[in-house]
Order: sequence, then structure tokens, then C-alpha cells
Amino acid sequence: MIVCAESMKLICSSALILSTSGSTQLLDAIRNIRSSIVTLMCPSFLYVIQNNLVLESVRLLTPTVFMACSQSKILTSALFGRLLLKTRVTRTQILALVLLVCGMFLVQLDLDKSMTIGHPPLSAISAKGLVYVFTAACTSGFSGAYLEKIFKKSGTECKEHNIWCTNLRLSCISIPIAFFTAIFCDSGSISSQGFFHGYDGVVIAIVILQGLGGIFVAAVMRHASNVLKCFSVSWSICNCALAAPYLFDSHRSLNSCQVAGIIFVIGATFMYTKKI
Repeated sequence: MIVCAESMKLICSSALILSTSGSTQLLDAIRNIRSSIVTLMCPSFLYVIQNNLVLESVRLLTPTVFMACSQSKILTSALFGRLLLKTRVTRTQILALVLLVCGMFLVQLDLDKSMTIGHPPLSAISAKGLVYVFTAACTSGFSGAYLEKIFKKSGTECKEHNIWCTNLRLSCISIPIAFFTAIFCDSGSISSQGFFHGYDGVVIAIVILQGLGGIFVAAVMRHASNVLKCFSVSWSICNCALAAPYLFDSHRSLNSCQVAGIIFVIGATFMYTKKI
């Protein structure tokens, strides 16, 4: 799925460059991929590793433990933003980030027993799974801050369309890495069942959304920051929690944990944007 999502992002980036700058700029972006390999290899490699670590940690951990640990990527985003971009973070903003982590955990917490189906019991938490999820959080924070630095540099030194050129080059580097990783990890199932085994309408829709999401993330990192991207993702999950009872299950409503989580996210947003 990672290969397909990156291919979708490549198609979208190419279409944006073609529509805004013409075929000449698109060809120049493709020709300059070789000169960008050293700069973009690190985030491309980390992105592929991160996604594979997330998939493995989902398999090894219970949903509750995974959700709690995966929210640490919000804190690692702020940490690496401070280290790589010298972003100033006040005490109020640190408190806001901690509140956001708690809010995101509560919003995604579902005490329904169906969550534990197909997952190990809480007493059988895998140490390997914990290592995977925290490593994924660290790679997410570092690659996000690194990409923010690249996107903002391309936006100040060059024209705006260079954001899409950078996105195109990232996809061109990520696709072969993701493909060979898939072959290395799942060569048996790919050779016997095919590369697109299990793809249905839902999976295709997820791939399209993943590709389009990468385009929007690039714009957010250019004009805002990696930490604010975490806030936008948090708001989108809150919106999903609010809409889910009406779209999928009319007999179910928000529980008290989800309501408290949404309040925490709202409070964290106001706290973080208030410069104290």
C-alpha cells in the first residue's frame, strides 16, 4: 500500500507542476532528482521505515496500548523542531502539547470489547511492539522536522512550485525503497498471491487519500509547521469521532472519554496558539 500511496502522490505532484508551470518545469524536476538524492534519501528512507514499523506495532500491541504510545509522535515533533529548526517552545506550549496527547488518547479510546478481537491480551504486551511504536514516533518527529526545513528552504529560495518539485523527488526516491522493502519482507505472499492481493474499493480509497494527504502535508509544512500539522490531524480525528455515530452507527453516541478528549484538544489548541 505504501508503494501505491507514493505513486499517487507522484501523480498528483506531477499534475500540479504541469498545470502551474508547464512541461518544461516538470522535466527539469525529473532531471534534478539525482542532485537531490543525498538530501532527500534520509526522509524518504525514514518514511518507509516508519510506516512498516507502525504496521508491525499494530499487529503486536493491543489497540489501547498502541494508541497511547503512538501519540508520543506529537512530543517528538516538537522536540526535533526545537533541535533542527531552533523553534522556541514556551512552557505553556509544552503543557498544551501534553494536553493534546492526552486528548488524542481519550478521543481514540474505545472501551468496546470488539477492539480486542484478534489482538493479544493486555498481559501479553510485546516489548518488540513497544520498541517499534516508539521508534516510529521518533522517525516521524525527525523526518517531519527535516522535511519542514526542506520545504521552507525551497519556498524562500525558489518559486512556490518548487514545493511540488520537492514532493515529486521525494516520491521518486521513496517508491523504489518501499518496493524493495515489500519484496524483502513479503516476497512469499507477493509471489503466490500477487502484489495487489486484497485490494478492494476501501483500500483503493485509502491509497488515494494517502496520496492527496501527502500533498496537503507539504503545503502545511511550508506555510505552518510540523507541530501544527499534528494539531490539524488531531482536529480531523475529533471530527471523525463526532461524525461516526451519524454515518455508521445511529444507535451509538460519544462516550465520556471522547467528549473529554475533544475538550482537551480544543483547550490545547487555544493554549498553544497563545504566545506566553
